[in-house]
This record gives sequence, C-alpha cells and structure tokens, in this order.
Amino acid sequence: MAVCGVLLAAALSLGGCSTKGGLKVVLTGGLSRNELFSVNKAAMTLPEAKLLLMTELARYRNLYGEEMLSRQFGGQTLEESVKESTLDLMGKLLVMDEMADKYQIRLNEEDTANILSASAEYMDTLTETEKAFTGASESDVQHLFEKALLADRVYAELTGEQTIEVSDDEARVVTVRHIFISTAGSGQTGNAGEEASADESQAIAAAGDAYNRAMSAYDQLRQGADFDSMAQQYSDDAQEEYQVARGDVEQKLEEALFSLDTGELSTVMQNSTGYHIFLCVNNFDREATDQNKQKLLEERRWEAFEQTYNAFARDQVCQFSQRKWDAITLDGEEITNTGLYDVYRSRFGG
Repeated sequence: MAVCGVLLAAALSLGGCSTKGGLKVVLTGGLSRNELFSVNKAAMTLPEAKLLLMTELARYRNLYGEEMLSRQFGGQTLEESVKESTLDLMGKLLVMDEMADKYQIRLNEEDTANILSASAEYMDTLTETEKAFTGASESDVQHLFEKALLADRVYAELTGEQTIEVSDDEARVVTVRHIFISTAGSGQTGNAGEEASADESQAIAAAGDAYNRAMSAYDQLRQGADFDSMAQQYSDDAQEEYQVARGDVEQKLEEALFSLDTGELSTVMQNSTGYHIFLCVNNFDREATDQNKQKLLEERRWEAFEQTYNAFARDQVCQFSQRKWDAITLDGEEITNTGLYDVYRSRFGG
C-alpha cells in the first residue's frame, strides 16, 4: 500500500510543547527561513508543505464543494481539520525518512530517474496560481516524492516478512436486500403514572403502525410476495441492496445476517431506528470478501508497523514553526489540483 494512502488514514497528533503521538514537539523559531518542520536531520520545507496542503484541500473541495471548507465539524472547520491531517502526514513522512536512515534503506538509480520524470510530469499540471501559492520548484517536488517513496520502502521492508493472516470468515461479506420501516418520531413516553401527552400518544401510535407495517410485509414475503415489490411498497430506505462485512452493523443485526443462507429470509428485527427485514442474496460474496480481506490485511500490517514506528518516534525530537503554518491559507485561491497523488500513484503504485 502506497504511503499516500496509508499515512492519510493513520493519525499522528502534533502540537504544543509536549509529547504527542510519540513525537516530542518543540515549537521553535530555530528552523531555517524555508523550513517548516524537522525531525532530526529530515526537514519539510514550506513549498513541500504547501504542495501537500494544496493537494489535500483540493481533494476535499472537489468532493464536497468550496462552501464545506468553512463549515464547523466537531468544533473546527473542515479546512482546519485538513490542515491538521496534513501535519499528521508530514510528521510521518519525516519520521519514516529517519527510519530509512536507521535501517539503511536507500533509493536506487532507477528510483531517482523515475522521481525526476514524475516531478516534471506533475509540474506540468500546475497552473500559475498553484505555482504562485506553493512557491514550489521541480526540485521541491522531487524531494517530496523522495520522502514518500522512502516511507513506502520502509513500510514494505519492515512488514514484508511478517506472517499476518485473515480468515475467510473474518473477511466474509454478505449481500442482502433490505426493507426498513422507521420508528422515527415514536420517542419515549413520560414517567410512569403521568398521563401521556397528545404528542406521546401520536408517537406510540406511530410505533405501533411501524410494527404493523413490518409484520404485514413479512407475512406477505413468507407467502411468496416479490421482495422488490414489498420494498417499494413498505421500505423507508431508498437503497435496497447492501454488502455487509463484520463490524458494519450492530452486533445483533450482524449475527442474524451472517447466519442466513443464500435465499433465506430473516425474521423481523428491531433496533433503535426501526424494523428490518433482510433477504440474503449471497451469504459469501467471493469478490467482495477478497477485497475486504486485502483491506483487513493492510490494516493489520499497519497496526504491526505502528509498534515499530511508535518505538522509534518516541526518541525523536521535532521542531515546528506554528507561526509559519498559521500564515498559510488558501482563502480565495482557485485550486483544484490533486495531481500530486495521481502522479505518485501512477508512477509508484498505491
């Protein structure tokens, strides 16, 4: 798995003057004018940091639109969250660059040639606005690709000989059709002894109606009614078919779904949202299971790698300029370029 995918999913919190995420973070003015962040000898320059941040913000802009960046989620804007995750990525790239030195992992001449070519390809995708924002030269792109490729090589080297297994049953994915009848608005009644209000009475009636609808659909299905027709008539879920892996749904539903044979109809099941009826289309989707197995293997490899990573990072001291980082903003910039990751993946995989 390429580092651009692995590291974006693995958080390393940075900030303050304390130990977080295994790194001793020192807010400092001791970096050179063009440096933002360093871990021992490995350094991230401002242009490199801006390339990463620009790419991440562009990725979210393309997915959700410009207006979403300023919306609050969990006490911070999406743009602030993206800046934080970009710091996470930079921190791991720098630590893994130092790990490459420790484990004597080097790039070869072919790697260097590919990086030179990839850097030129990427620079050709940048608009004048993007070049002005990042201040990046082709050399900056080369250094960033070198860090990413070294991190990938470190990850591959330290996980390559590990025996990590995921069974078919752990990774199994089932395909089901679903009828969902919502009990939204049915709420809880008042305390014992209190007369139910009109709203509470309506809620009780709504819950009873949902149950009656669920049982009506179930009885017709047991008598041979077409599932699609029943879904159209009764279901409050616009989506009818789902692929479900372990952990995707609450335990009670999971146990029921994974016990169904292909073609078998579930009973009416209830949870906090409403009533559910499932028809098992395939109780062992081979293709989806293989994909899920690969995902689980990569997650477990990363978890195993993190133990080595964290032990190494614990002894490292990084310097970081909060002032320089806070000064970087993309307000008003017309930037949608995600080519950094696109070119990296096409040249080096992931």
